[in-house]
Order: sequence, then C-alpha cells, then structure tokens
Amino acid sequence: MVSLSNRGGADRAQEDDCRPGPQATDRLLELPNVVEDAGKRTAKAALKTLKRTWPERYTWETKEHRGFQERLETRWGEPLNSLRMMLAISRELGGEVYQRNKRSKAKRNWHKLYVLSQLHVRACQVTAEILSLLENGYADGAMARWRTLYEIGVVATLIGDHDDELAERYLAHEFVEAGNSLKLYAQNYEELGYAPPLRPEAAYVEQLCAAAVA
Repeated sequence: MVSLSNRGGADRAQEDDCRPGPQATDRLLELPNVVEDAGKRTAKAALKTLKRTWPERYTWETKEHRGFQERLETRWGEPLNSLRMMLAISRELGGEVYQRNKRSKAKRNWHKLYVLSQLHVRACQVTAEILSLLENGYADGAMARWRTLYEIGVVATLIGDHDDELAERYLAHEFVEAGNSLKLYAQNYEELGYAPPLRPEAAYVEQLCAAAVA
C-alpha cells in the first residue's frame, strides 16, 4: 500500500517530467518563425511552378469561364438582354438631352440640368458595371452596385423635384469634401514624406468651402 506522502512525491515527480525543459521552450518560441519560413518557401515554389505552367493553366481557366458564361446566358439571357436594352436606350436618350441642353442659351435651372446630366452618366456607368458582374456570375457584387444605382436614383429624384438652388448646393458640397481632404493632407503630409500644401491653393479651397457652408 502506497502512503499519501509517497504518492505526493510521485505526483510532483510526474509534474516535473511533464514540464518542458529550456530547450523545448526555445523550440516552441521558434515555432512561429519556422511556420513563416515554411510558408514563404512553399509560396515561392508554388509561384515558380505556376509561372512555368501558366499558359496551359490560363487556357484551361479561360475555357472553363467561357463555358460558365454560355450556361449562364442560356439560363438568364432574357432578363439580361432586357437590362442591356434599357441601358442602350438610357444612353441614347441621355446623349440627346445633353446635346439639346448644350445648344440651349437658357440660363434657367442650369445647375439642375448639369447635376441631372452627371447623375445620368453615373447611373449608366454603374448599370454597365452591374451587367458585367451579372454576366460573370458575381450576383452579390451586382446587388451591391444596384444599391448604389438606387441611391443615384434617389438623389436624381430629389434634385429634379426641387429648384435650382438645391442643385447648386449639391455641387457646392464638392468644395466641402475638398476642404476635408485638404485638412487630412495637412495633418499627414510630413509622415507620408510629401510636400506641404501650397498656401494659395489651400486658401482658395478654404474660401470655396466656407462659401459652400455659409
């Protein structure tokens, strides 16, 4: 029968055996460096192999992607074509309106017409991005860009429903953003190793920003 005192000594001896020694501790501390070095070697080897086999790999990936696009077009071609036609019509109408406004001598609602024209161009660009994403199977990305398109539509509706003053203030907000960018640059140009902002340009931007928020 083992006494309690002897058992305690045996337990302490077992704990001492389980404790890592100095050499084992050093090896554990070196483990992150070992893993990092192994990762770098593996990455270099993989890149070297990929560069050597890339022409064949690129041909295979291109073929696979074209096959995917063909299958996607077979399934979703009809709604995609509707969106393509809507974009084409919007571009044509937008171009006609722009040329008509460009020839006009009227000064009334100039800011509103300009803002709506720019928003229309932006909406067509975003729609083209949505089509590109959908045609390549990136539905989540297309949904994100569609939210942007919706926001553009909301802004255009707001500008269109109000007078020219709102459109003018909308344009003036660009000066507020320029002023904020100038402040951020002035705070960080030394750390970035850039030249300080030129005083005349900075004063001009500050003047425009002050006038926009007045």
